[in-house]
Amino acid sequence: MAVVTNADNVELTCEGSFRLTGGTLGEAGKRFAKGTAIQASADGATLRLRSGNKTLTSGTDSFRLIPDEDDPVQVNRSRYRGGFEIRPGAVGGVTILNRIPMEEYLRGVVPNEISHGKPDLLEAVKAQAVAARTYALISRGQYEAAGYDLLATVADQVYSGVAVESPVVDQGLRETRGVVALYEGQPIVTNYASTCGGHTADRDEVWDKPPLPYLRGIADKGSEGDWCQGSKYYRWEETWPGEDFWRSARPNLNKEYGYAITDESRLKAVHITETGPSGRVRKLKFETTTGSYEARGDRIRWILSRPANAGPLRSILFELDMRESNGRVTQLTAKGAGWGHGVGMCQWGAMTRSRKGQDYRRILGDYYQGAQLAAIYP
Repeated sequence: MAVVTNADNVELTCEGSFRLTGGTLGEAGKRFAKGTAIQASADGATLRLRSGNKTLTSGTDSFRLIPDEDDPVQVNRSRYRGGFEIRPGAVGGVTILNRIPMEEYLRGVVPNEISHGKPDLLEAVKAQAVAARTYALISRGQYEAAGYDLLATVADQVYSGVAVESPVVDQGLRETRGVVALYEGQPIVTNYASTCGGHTADRDEVWDKPPLPYLRGIADKGSEGDWCQGSKYYRWEETWPGEDFWRSARPNLNKEYGYAITDESRLKAVHITETGPSGRVRKLKFETTTGSYEARGDRIRWILSRPANAGPLRSILFELDMRESNGRVTQLTAKGAGWGHGVGMCQWGAMTRSRKGQDYRRILGDYYQGAQLAAIYP
């Protein structure tokens, strides 16, 4: 897994003694004392390792940093477990790979994805652990040409290493060790999002991807109401002055769809023209003085970015109120529900279900209908 990619400079420090091997250092390598800082930099494809003012080695080879014991390694002050490979980046710079067993990797992932501070959330933590483990499994080899399986960012699953480790998460991982979700014997696509707003979405409702039988929308409701109604994003509202809205949306449309909408274009109307089974917006039409344009599916969130550059719209489960004067939009208000794409597991729903006594198998069975759970290693 890549924790740093194509960086100009990286500093690595082990909290115990360690060895550097590879390249001109050979397989035996060179041993260093606890706390010794190694600086890695690159000039094109040439990697240079230094300690203080001393150059240790340089060349196009990759190097390994191996702790003598199970001591964390700091990479630019972020703490990780396992061993490390230091290599030239694919497009220049330095790339740092963390080679770590799956269960250790999940210790640094699951706490980022779901609240975990209290024991009554344990079953939700277990559900998240299975979803994250399954995602990591099916993602192996996706960056094969670059030499790693996963990125430590939102491009895959945010991996923060030692800093986020938690006793509740560790318990959840122990009690689900090796368990993944399968459909007809194959690992499934375990999409998940923060808050579904009361109804999850079909995969093909949100993205231009083929439907999957286990990623179908459900009414996510218990006897006391929607499972995710405790989320602060269960319901929300955003309002834009008309000119501000178009000033932001116009370049977003051009970038996303290759339109060539000019600065002179003025917004006459915005209409929801199609919704999906869950009520999410599938097509949004912009009528302007220079023509009509369309945005589709989950990308609408990035077209309708929130006011004051606050990021993408929280979801596409919304209704739109438009005010206009003299053929121009003067104000738009989106009244919406949920946060995220809404496909697969609703994390707030999972947490409420856990508090109400549902176990992780029941939770996952509702969100990934027809999937089976199985341990693929002891």
